[in-house]
Amino acid sequence: MDFLSLLIVYRALLDHADLPPGRAVLLSSPFLDSYAARRFGVNPFGHMLLGTSMWGWLEDGALPRSAPRELGVVAGPLGIGLGSLVAPQLPRPHDGVVAVSETLVPGAADHIVLPVTHSAMLVAASVARQACHFLRCGRLRARAPCGPRGLR
Repeated sequence: MDFLSLLIVYRALLDHADLPPGRAVLLSSPFLDSYAARRFGVNPFGHMLLGTSMWGWLEDGALPRSAPRELGVVAGPLGIGLGSLVAPQLPRPHDGVVAVSETLVPGAADHIVLPVTHSAMLVAASVARQACHFLRCGRLRARAPCGPRGLR
Protein backbone atom coordinates (compact mmCIF):
# COMPACT_ATOMS: atom_id res chain seq x y z
CA MET A 1 0.00 0.00 0.00
CA ASP A 2 1.11 3.55 -0.63
CA PHE A 3 -0.25 4.82 2.67
CA LEU A 4 3.13 5.67 4.14
CA SER A 5 4.19 7.89 1.24
CA LEU A 6 0.69 9.40 1.07
CA LEU A 7 0.74 10.13 4.78
CA ILE A 8 4.18 11.72 4.68
CA VAL A 9 3.41 14.00 1.73
CA TYR A 10 -0.12 14.90 2.75
CA ARG A 11 0.68 15.49 6.42
CA ALA A 12 3.68 17.63 5.50
CA LEU A 13 1.48 19.76 3.24
CA LEU A 14 -1.20 20.08 5.93
CA ASP A 15 1.10 20.70 8.88
CA HIS A 16 3.62 23.08 7.31
CA ALA A 17 1.90 26.06 5.78
CA ASP A 18 5.33 27.71 5.58
CA LEU A 19 6.46 25.32 2.83
CA PRO A 20 6.99 27.07 -0.50
CA PRO A 21 3.97 26.92 -2.79
CA GLY A 22 3.95 24.09 -5.26
CA ARG A 23 2.18 21.06 -6.58
CA ALA A 24 2.25 17.36 -5.75
CA VAL A 25 1.27 14.23 -7.68
CA LEU A 26 -0.13 11.12 -6.00
CA LEU A 27 0.40 7.87 -7.90
CA SER A 28 -2.43 5.43 -7.24
CA SER A 29 -2.61 6.31 -3.56
CA PRO A 30 -5.79 5.22 -1.80
CA PHE A 31 -7.09 8.32 -0.09
CA LEU A 32 -10.43 7.82 1.66
CA ASP A 33 -10.33 4.05 1.98
CA SER A 34 -8.51 0.90 0.88
CA TYR A 35 -10.45 -2.29 0.37
CA ALA A 36 -7.26 -4.33 -0.14
CA ALA A 37 -5.65 -2.95 3.02
CA ARG A 38 -8.73 -3.66 5.10
CA ARG A 39 -8.86 -7.24 3.79
CA PHE A 40 -5.11 -7.75 4.26
CA GLY A 41 -5.27 -6.23 7.73
CA VAL A 42 -7.77 -8.74 9.14
CA ASN A 43 -4.96 -11.11 10.05
CA PRO A 44 -2.36 -10.09 12.66
CA PHE A 45 0.58 -10.38 10.22
CA GLY A 46 -1.12 -8.14 7.64
CA HIS A 47 -2.17 -5.69 10.34
CA MET A 48 1.42 -5.46 11.58
CA LEU A 49 2.85 -4.99 8.07
CA LEU A 50 0.43 -2.18 7.28
CA GLY A 51 1.37 -0.37 10.49
CA THR A 52 -0.56 1.88 12.80
CA SER A 53 -0.35 5.00 10.63
CA MET A 54 -2.58 3.48 7.99
CA TRP A 55 -5.24 2.48 10.49
CA GLY A 56 -5.22 5.92 12.06
CA TRP A 57 -5.60 7.48 8.61
CA LEU A 58 -8.59 5.28 7.75
CA GLU A 59 -10.37 5.36 11.08
CA ASP A 60 -9.81 8.86 12.46
CA GLY A 61 -12.12 10.40 9.90
CA ALA A 62 -10.21 13.65 10.41
CA LEU A 63 -9.30 14.14 6.79
CA PRO A 64 -9.68 17.63 5.40
CA ARG A 65 -12.17 17.95 2.58
CA SER A 66 -9.89 20.06 0.42
CA ALA A 67 -6.34 19.57 -0.76
CA PRO A 68 -3.60 21.65 0.93
CA ARG A 69 -1.86 22.26 -2.42
CA GLU A 70 -2.65 21.65 -6.04
CA LEU A 71 -2.76 17.86 -6.24
CA GLY A 72 -2.75 15.74 -9.36
CA VAL A 73 -3.76 12.11 -9.02
CA VAL A 74 -2.87 9.26 -11.39
CA ALA A 75 -4.74 5.95 -11.17
CA GLY A 76 -4.58 2.74 -13.19
CA PRO A 77 -7.23 0.23 -14.31
CA LEU A 78 -5.09 -2.83 -15.21
CA GLY A 79 -6.04 -5.17 -12.38
CA ILE A 80 -2.95 -7.34 -12.08
CA GLY A 81 -1.27 -7.49 -8.69
CA LEU A 82 -1.07 -8.81 -5.15
CA GLY A 83 -4.21 -6.92 -4.10
CA SER A 84 -6.26 -9.08 -6.43
CA LEU A 85 -5.11 -12.17 -4.52
CA VAL A 86 -5.54 -10.67 -1.04
CA ALA A 87 -8.83 -8.98 -1.90
CA PRO A 88 -10.45 -10.82 -4.82
CA GLN A 89 -13.54 -8.59 -4.58
CA LEU A 90 -11.50 -5.42 -5.07
CA PRO A 91 -13.88 -2.87 -6.64
CA ARG A 92 -13.39 -2.48 -10.39
CA PRO A 93 -11.72 -0.83 -12.10
CA HIS A 94 -8.50 -1.25 -10.12
CA ASP A 95 -4.77 -1.44 -10.73
CA GLY A 96 -4.29 -4.72 -8.91
CA VAL A 97 -3.98 -3.08 -5.48
CA VAL A 98 -6.03 0.13 -5.40
CA ALA A 99 -9.48 0.77 -6.86
CA VAL A 100 -9.69 3.83 -9.09
CA SER A 101 -12.53 5.12 -6.88
CA GLU A 102 -10.18 4.99 -3.85
CA THR A 103 -7.78 7.43 -5.52
CA LEU A 104 -10.30 10.28 -5.64
CA VAL A 105 -9.07 13.14 -3.45
CA PRO A 106 -11.56 15.86 -2.49
CA GLY A 107 -10.29 19.15 -3.84
CA ALA A 108 -7.65 17.63 -6.14
CA ALA A 109 -6.87 19.82 -9.14
CA ASP A 110 -6.92 16.91 -11.60
CA HIS A 111 -7.28 13.12 -11.81
CA ILE A 112 -6.42 10.79 -14.69
CA VAL A 113 -6.67 7.04 -15.28
CA LEU A 114 -3.84 5.61 -17.39
CA PRO A 115 -3.56 2.00 -18.65
CA VAL A 116 -1.04 0.74 -16.05
CA THR A 117 -0.85 -1.64 -13.11
CA HIS A 118 -0.03 -0.50 -9.59
CA SER A 119 3.60 -1.64 -9.79
CA ALA A 120 4.13 -0.21 -13.28
CA MET A 121 2.99 3.21 -12.05
CA LEU A 122 6.56 3.96 -10.90
CA VAL A 123 8.25 3.14 -14.20
CA ALA A 124 5.68 3.92 -16.90
CA ALA A 125 6.74 6.71 -19.27
CA SER A 126 3.10 7.79 -19.66
CA VAL A 127 2.81 8.34 -15.91
CA ALA A 128 6.09 10.28 -15.79
CA ARG A 129 4.93 12.54 -18.65
CA GLN A 130 1.65 13.27 -16.92
CA ALA A 131 3.32 13.95 -13.56
CA CYS A 132 5.84 16.33 -15.14
CA HIS A 133 3.09 18.13 -17.03
CA PHE A 134 1.06 18.54 -13.85
CA LEU A 135 4.02 19.88 -11.90
CA ARG A 136 4.67 22.44 -14.65
CA CYS A 137 1.11 23.34 -15.66
CA GLY A 138 -1.25 22.40 -12.83
CA ARG A 139 -3.22 19.88 -14.87
CA LEU A 140 -2.77 16.40 -16.24
CA ARG A 141 -3.14 15.45 -19.91
CA ALA A 142 0.32 16.20 -21.19
CA ARG A 143 -0.86 16.77 -24.76
CA ALA A 144 -2.53 20.04 -23.71
CA PRO A 145 -0.06 22.95 -23.76
CA CYS A 146 0.44 25.02 -20.64
CA GLY A 147 -1.65 28.18 -20.63
CA PRO A 148 -1.04 31.38 -18.72
CA ARG A 149 -1.56 29.55 -15.38
CA GLY A 150 1.32 27.17 -15.87
CA LEU A 151 5.01 27.47 -16.40
CA ARG A 152 6.57 26.73 -19.76
